[in-house]
Amino acid sequence: DMPTGDLVESIATTRAQALAISLVTLSRERCDEIVRDLRMNLPAHVPLIVGGPRSAEIPRLPMVDPISRLDHLVQRIGQLSADATL
Repeated sequence: DMPTGDLVESIATTRAQALAISLVTLSRERCDEIVRDLRMNLPAHVPLIVGGPRSAEIPRLPMVDPISRLDHLVQRIGQLSADATL
């Protein structure tokens, strides 16, 4: 299962600019719970990037970015890096 509390804590500890997860084998309901829990507990400025087969089914929430392909993830990370240098 997804250790959401540990993920949120690690974001605060490392001052990461984003959190990326992959949702693969969990039920749609569990994926919704995870995404909502993470979004509620992450700092408002930290985007949640969600990949994997379930990414197309996640709730549409502010600062939640579904990513369906690896090249899209690479682009999003590049965008975050560029934003961080401004």
